[in-house]
Amino acid sequence: ENVLLEGGVPQRPAIFAHRGRDIHKIHAALKSLKERDGWVILHGMAGCGKTVLASEALRSAVVLDECFPGGVHWIRIGPVDQPKLLMHMQNLCARLDSDHNRQPPRNTEEAKDRLRVLFAHQHPRSLLILDDLWDSCDVKFFDVRCRIMVTTRDAAITDMVGGSKAKVHISEGFTEDESLQILAEWTKQLPKTNLPAEAKELFKLTNGSPLAISMIGALLRDHPTRWEYYVKQLKKKNVSKLKPQFERSEERRVGKECR
Repeated sequence: ENVLLEGGVPQRPAIFAHRGRDIHKIHAALKSLKERDGWVILHGMAGCGKTVLASEALRSAVVLDECFPGGVHWIRIGPVDQPKLLMHMQNLCARLDSDHNRQPPRNTEEAKDRLRVLFAHQHPRSLLILDDLWDSCDVKFFDVRCRIMVTTRDAAITDMVGGSKAKVHISEGFTEDESLQILAEWTKQLPKTNLPAEAKELFKLTNGSPLAISMIGALLRDHPTRWEYYVKQLKKKNVSKLKPQFERSEERRVGKECR
């Protein structure tokens, strides 16, 4: 846990489905980096749970000890312009550099050179995670001959850089059992056999989308009698109506927790 905390790895969500088949594939890909630098690319559609699965795959003491004894370093990229990308790289350099008096790099090329040296001399056999990488043009600035895991929607995003590559396609959705388990946990109707018939309809209408199932589960937590209502909205393709309800629900929940 200390390694994950220091590395900035996101915490496990309160409601979580252990997707064993995807975790197994990620572990196999990460083990390919045990003896050499290279890339692991987790790719899949938006909302399929790449970030959650990437962080969960790192909660293995065996994988960390055997493959990445130097630790892990997680940064979220997202859609960025050059100034923001430089800021991400400067922050990463500051985290990695034992010389805290060194001036930050002035541009992305200088930052790339510094990262190469830092990984080679101060953090060998560590893993850099680039979460939510959008643009293949950004990849070249992290081509610093270290071990890297990427989460992205674009399977070809690292095609222009060197090194070994292991691509892992993340399944697009939960299975029916996983979806029902998530809904049961959100609504506190465990075991999942206690769920109403609409639960299976929600799974079919969302195709098990982790984002959609979690959003509807959170809404049902606050509105436990609206199973049929949410089924009707999905049948009408009124997903846009559910998002504002979800956001308001989460705002109220966070407000209560803060108080």
